[in-house]
Amino acid sequence: MFCVRSLLQAAGVDVIPVDRETCEDGADESPHTSVHKGSPKFLSTAAAAGRALFLCYPDDSNSMAAKCLRHFQGDVIVHVGELLTTGGGFCGPPQSSFGKTSGADFQVALAEDFHCLLSRRLG
Repeated sequence: MFCVRSLLQAAGVDVIPVDRETCEDGADESPHTSVHKGSPKFLSTAAAAGRALFLCYPDDSNSMAAKCLRHFQGDVIVHVGELLTTGGGFCGPPQSSFGKTSGADFQVALAEDFHCLLSRRLG
């Protein structure tokens, strides 16, 4: 995932990478990009206002994607992973009807409040 962030930054995209785990000083200085410590609540801050939300393979086991969606203030979401509405199965059969990368709570909320403008098959 660091590679995607660094490619976006190299292309001039204004990116604020946030993850719940970083090194002790609050910023992870990987060889590719800086990642700041935070949670889905970061999406409710002024720093996140007006930005797009990029979710890359959010894990469906802890509803992180749904938590992000509840705090998100913008109108553009880029989701990399399986969605029930676009088909699934990038790594074999899905573990549920909603796929492996985001849970039903996120996918239902996403479908209620957003429209898919573009879908591409991975791989």
